Amino acid sequence: MNSLVEEFSEFEKREDLFGRTYLGYAYWQSLRTDVYQTSVMKINGFQLSRNKRIRQKLIAMFRLLLFAGKQIFCHQKIRPCDIILMDHRAGGDRFFDYWNLPKDITWTKINDSVNTGNLSWKDKNNLILPYIRCLIALCRKKILHRMERDIDEVQFLQELEKKLKKRYGIAKSVKQMEDIILRSREMDHVYEKYFDKLFEKSGCKAVVVVCYYNTVLYPAYKAARKKGIRVIELQHGSINYHNSYWFEDQRGINNLTPDYLLAWGKMHISETKLLPNTRAVAVGFPYQERMLQKLSPVETEEKTIIIYPTQSREFERVINECAERLAPLGYRIVMKIHPLQVKDYGLRYPVLSKSPYLEIVTDQSKGIYYWLKVGTFHIVAHTTVGLEAIAFPNAKVCVAQNVPHDQNEVLLKNGLARGFSTADELVGLVMEHSKMNTDDLRDDFWKKNPCQNIKKFFARMKQQSWPSGLDYQE
Repeated sequence: MNSLVEEFSEFEKREDLFGRTYLGYAYWQSLRTDVYQTSVMKINGFQLSRNKRIRQKLIAMFRLLLFAGKQIFCHQKIRPCDIILMDHRAGGDRFFDYWNLPKDITWTKINDSVNTGNLSWKDKNNLILPYIRCLIALCRKKILHRMERDIDEVQFLQELEKKLKKRYGIAKSVKQMEDIILRSREMDHVYEKYFDKLFEKSGCKAVVVVCYYNTVLYPAYKAARKKGIRVIELQHGSINYHNSYWFEDQRGINNLTPDYLLAWGKMHISETKLLPNTRAVAVGFPYQERMLQKLSPVETEEKTIIIYPTQSREFERVINECAERLAPLGYRIVMKIHPLQVKDYGLRYPVLSKSPYLEIVTDQSKGIYYWLKVGTFHIVAHTTVGLEAIAFPNAKVCVAQNVPHDQNEVLLKNGLARGFSTADELVGLVMEHSKMNTDDLRDDFWKKNPCQNIKKFFARMKQQSWPSGLDYQE
């Protein structure tokens, strides 16, 4: 039986979705993740109250104007360099700050986030100015009723919505899909010009990104390809059976994917279906190596269970019933909230957020690796955390199989985790005292000596004159 992501990817291929255009704009790569999450993962946006929406928009606009003003009056000129690092975090970054490039390779860092919450006032370079130009262009076209529309493609989207609903029971509406396309099309137009000038000024040979499937960065890949600049992605989370790393349609038509994927280990790569132009290289994860060293004095609590929730009423029901039964037995049950869900976790998890048996952690100061070290049992579904947990010898990973969990299926296949669908099964796994042996396969998931591996990769890239993924020699 095919996985959910394989089935969806086969659907993409049959419908030739990568070949579709809207007024000449090849839109599917910008749309596919939203469609997949709604139809397959059943993750749909929830509605905030009108007052909260207005307040959030006003705060975001105020911060945008502040950052734009800083960029206009204090803009740092881009110096010539070998590599541009596209960072997307304010302050310290777990993906860039724990390894070094060879000394003979020069670099410049740019914060690529257009979410002002991820920007720091200290950032020298960001993408706020082109983002504001996009917003202004979109607003002007809407107000003046000059927004061009592709009526033929809208009719296709109507048929696509019907097919998705028939197949999955739920789908993005035509209006939602068209809104994403129109916004992405405008961003594509503005940002490609911006990146073309940026690459011309810097003379860079490569661009390093975290999470390639970012609408803001797709125009950068277009501009980079025209100039022979290599796009290198750092693995940021689970890529196993992830729709952005699985292509049944191997033609590569209108695909904007990286030339290189620097992965945490060969086992992560084994459960993907990349396009031929992407070269996957296992290098490890420097941040994790540092955290394991730092947290070595922290004791693991034998009766502590950490929940990493997923947005599903069925998942919540099973976990809630399990918590009611285990808490009276002296188990500490912690629900660790994702950093991006802290402000609205009550809306996302209406059942578990009200449970008297759960300790809800919204504070992010200790970081995910602290909780992976403290807890013995780690309850996961569709999250990278299960894969990260096996880096700890005492961790017992339990995967919820009553909800989409493809990205942790590799753990179940290799006997590194146990699956459950009911509260009875989960209670049984917690009460079971057998130790899971993760020692034999740990290196396959997390390659050793990551800092040296990354430095060697970039040294080879320069020695080989920044080759394509197909021409790179290890």
